[in-house]
Amino acid sequence: MNKYGDASFETILKRKMLCLQFIENKITLLSMKFLRDGKWACATERSAVVPRNWDDRRYWLQVMELIMKLKSQNKVINDLIDESIGWKSVPQEQMAKNQTIEY
Repeated sequence: MNKYGDASFETILKRKMLCLQFIENKITLLSMKFLRDGKWACATERSAVVPRNWDDRRYWLQVMELIMKLKSQNKVINDLIDESIGWKSVPQEQMAKNQTIEY
């Protein structure tokens, strides 16, 4: 949050930190995000079986859906950067650095 202090707190709440876990032929996309009350939430976004032979080729659709989930965070990251460098205007009271989080 320190890196994007001039960005909107609402945009920071949309940001997810993504992680991939590989076990044998299965990929799992995990996400962590900051909640309004100052806590963190961790969730499984998507799992996919990576096909290893021709008979399992239908599983590629799951892999492509997982890749699109990864790509979906690009817009949020770009919004954070634009707001933090001043490209997009954010009212002073909505900036993350001016938010008070009660634990």
